[in-house]
Amino acid sequence: MSQVIFQQNEIAYLRLMDEFNTAYQQYSLTQSKVSTLEKLKSKLQQAEQKLKFMQIEFKSCESTLKAELTPKMKQHQMNYANSQQKLKSIEQSKSVEQTQPSFNLDIRKRIENHTNQLETQINQLENYDKTLTNTVELQDGIMVDLKKQKEKLLIAQEDTNIIRSDVKETGRYVRIMQNRELFSKVLKLGLIGVLTLGNILLIYYKI
Repeated sequence: MSQVIFQQNEIAYLRLMDEFNTAYQQYSLTQSKVSTLEKLKSKLQQAEQKLKFMQIEFKSCESTLKAELTPKMKQHQMNYANSQQKLKSIEQSKSVEQTQPSFNLDIRKRIENHTNQLETQINQLENYDKTLTNTVELQDGIMVDLKKQKEKLLIAQEDTNIIRSDVKETGRYVRIMQNRELFSKVLKLGLIGVLTLGNILLIYYKI
């Protein structure tokens, strides 16, 4: 009786393992991976139950029959362990796929933040460049005015009042030029500071 029950469970076990292997081969090709995964789990659980029944009958067999069935039991147990590994690998890959979108979203957000920061810094640099250009143009204008004032001084050397007036005017333009030069230096130092800070921030976010 033990042998008959063993064989009945063995036939059912082999059928379930064939169905499991067929579903496993179709898993990568099918669109309904969730239902296929559930099918794999169900078939393996049923096969496990049949294997347990076989083990119970195997233990109650006579020694002669047990020796005959021992190679089969070892093979069945090995096939079941291999099927467990296959199912485990699918579940692990599915877990990775589920976490991947959130990881990609985080990377995308960080890239967007870096891009926005770079665009802001570029706009700031463009504004600074315009300011420096205007400052240089103003300095050139002051130099032209100084040259004109010098020409006026040479022409009006005999007129003391005119000379004093021109000297005062020249002093005023000199002060403006010095102030503009100081302002230009401050802007340059500020620009260097902004670039240094931007590089530090980029290095920090990359890390």
